[in-house]
Amino acid sequence: MDRQSIHVIKKTQAELEQDLKNDVIAEREMGDTEDYRWMKAFMEKVEYLRQERLNVSSEYTQKKLAEKAGIGLSTYKDYLSGNSDNIKLKTAINIAHALRCKLSDLIDEGTIDRTH
Repeated sequence: MDRQSIHVIKKTQAELEQDLKNDVIAEREMGDTEDYRWMKAFMEKVEYLRQERLNVSSEYTQKKLAEKAGIGLSTYKDYLSGNSDNIKLKTAINIAHALRCKLSDLIDEGTIDRTH
């Protein structure tokens, strides 16, 4: 390669800062996508178990499960619909206990990638 074919792209400080902001935004959006996938898989398992148990006992309505987990029905429905993926570990544990299972029974390890 000769020196004439090399093009040096010089960016201003403002352009470099904007690139950094764009990188941070992209990383946050990728993290949000992973959180959404995790939450969706978690709530699908919760609902599956809840409905299975509802066939045996009426104590497993969404409202009663939410109460046992220490959250409101609207919060539970937000988790279920994907409107919220910000679940506290304690709440996830409480949901598992309300369903009489372990938290590990509700977590699909294939959807969790926390290496980034």
